[in-house]
Amino acid sequence: MNNKIIKIKTKTSLYLMPIMPALALITVLASPAHAADPVPNTLSAGSPAVAEELNANFEHVIESINGMALTPGPQGNTGAQGAQGTNGNTGAQGAQGTNGNTGVQGGQGIQGAIGNTGAQGAKGSNGATGQNGADGAGLKPGTEPGQMQYWNGNTWSIIDAPNADITGAQMLTNTDGVFSWKAIESTITYAIGDVGPAGGWVLSITDQGLHGIEISPVDLNDQELVSWGCRTDSSVHHYGGNSMDGQQATAQLLAHRCSDGYEASSSLFIPALLADNYALNGFNDWYLPSRDELAILTDNYDVDLIAKYDMPGEAQYWTSNTSGPTSAWNLSMNATPDGAPGIQSLDKTVPSRVRAIRKF
Repeated sequence: MNNKIIKIKTKTSLYLMPIMPALALITVLASPAHAADPVPNTLSAGSPAVAEELNANFEHVIESINGMALTPGPQGNTGAQGAQGTNGNTGAQGAQGTNGNTGVQGGQGIQGAIGNTGAQGAKGSNGATGQNGADGAGLKPGTEPGQMQYWNGNTWSIIDAPNADITGAQMLTNTDGVFSWKAIESTITYAIGDVGPAGGWVLSITDQGLHGIEISPVDLNDQELVSWGCRTDSSVHHYGGNSMDGQQATAQLLAHRCSDGYEASSSLFIPALLADNYALNGFNDWYLPSRDELAILTDNYDVDLIAKYDMPGEAQYWTSNTSGPTSAWNLSMNATPDGAPGIQSLDKTVPSRVRAIRKF
């Protein structure tokens, strides 16, 4: 407690209100000068008092208090903890600390699962061509195209090429070690107008359809018209004659050299050469038909067959036979008054179409 004494010099009236034992709240009331009264030992609340009396009372109280032997009372219980105050503002970030030392390397981890197979890479460029191997031992050099060799158990033997004199398919036979080519006899029979063995149209048949003649299914030389050839050479008049053998006549025409220096076999515009060079489905034994062979179309004339053969009415076709020094036999598809085909003599320079035939 503060030991200062407040001394009020003016005369006042006081009302004392108790605030603790032996102390009171002072209420100062203005009043005229008042004679001092003895200070009572006990002041009552609401009793008037003058300043001098109050000071004297204060001094008495202070002396009494100072003379007291105070003994501390027992400590009271700790009060309940107050509520948590609000968090203060976050402080500024501190400076980056220095890096610590590198730790020791850890142990080897377990191996992961195998990944998926990657896409196939682009194909590499081809390597250089290797050297040819050594020739096989024992093989003999051939002497003509089409020869073959076989091993007879002791040495290599040469087999002759297929027989050029045989028409149609051939087979190789072996009789006591001797090889030879023989014609394959067909058992298929054909009728006029059928598709023949080589793919042409059947013109005529023999041996009940086992054999016959077939004509190419299209005009040769892409339907381009050509002259017969060697017009000024009268020596070619006898070639082919009027026989049925157009194959022989074609061979003679191709071997002949015109007297004026023109060689028939050197030109693509000769019908005989076009027919000789024709091949279909592996068959190359075609030739330019003779007059009588092509005249089969007139003997077996049938409007439906002519339409099937695709031989238009205005067309003319060369034969392999001559009709005079400067003319050759020709088949006209509308030679007769009724529009039927017929054989006629035509100057060798007149452009005409070409069809080839073959025997089977």
